[in-house]
Amino acid sequence: MKEFITRCVLLLFLTWMGKSVVAQSTNDRMATRDSILKETEFGSVYVTRDRTAKMYDWLAPRVYDSTELKSVFDEEFINELLNDGAVTVQHVENDLIQGDWCSLYYFEGQFYVYSPSDWMFAERILITDSAFIKTCCADLDLRFIENYDVLKDGSLQFTLSDYFDQKRQLNIAFIDPDHTVSMWTYRYDDGTDYCAIKVRAEFVRAYDMIVNDCGDRKCFQEFVFEMPGINEMRTQWSKNQD
Repeated sequence: MKEFITRCVLLLFLTWMGKSVVAQSTNDRMATRDSILKETEFGSVYVTRDRTAKMYDWLAPRVYDSTELKSVFDEEFINELLNDGAVTVQHVENDLIQGDWCSLYYFEGQFYVYSPSDWMFAERILITDSAFIKTCCADLDLRFIENYDVLKDGSLQFTLSDYFDQKRQLNIAFIDPDHTVSMWTYRYDDGTDYCAIKVRAEFVRAYDMIVNDCGDRKCFQEFVFEMPGINEMRTQWSKNQD
């Protein structure tokens, strides 16, 4: 069984990498430097409004079919685990949440996508009717939806479980009225929270990009963003639309 899981994960990882990852070079990362935020020893951190920049394709390729990724897990991987009796899955039909999500960031009252120095941890998450599937160069993670509820404040509450029955609580609260941007709050066993902002993958090109550019080498430190509360982000979102 474990050998089967390993093969499935490896196959999925190689397939995704082959479709999503391209060779990175200084020329690939060239984009209009519309605003310089910080100069470093090896380069600079800048804002680009150039929607043709190659890094947007690295975040969310224009040609990408998630049905193959979903099919591998839904029809083979998940069924195998269910037959093995290892997990319990609650199927969720909610168009507001299902699909591909990318990371979004907040800095000085604006929302940005981010081109990191180290793309190993740039993640994208596919949500199916029964699982959260995280894909990135450094990690591949599958968590089943064990429980799901809509809270009084309109946020979505999930209990996620991996193959080893390790559980994690996740709350998703929408920031914009169109449900394209959301705040994800993970609750860990020790009581600590981890928050992240997510945007639907098809909307990444609606945002300017902050680029951490150190040429052909990795920077020693990624750019540090802000993480205000959900109410502040909703208020700022409304102001930005005026």
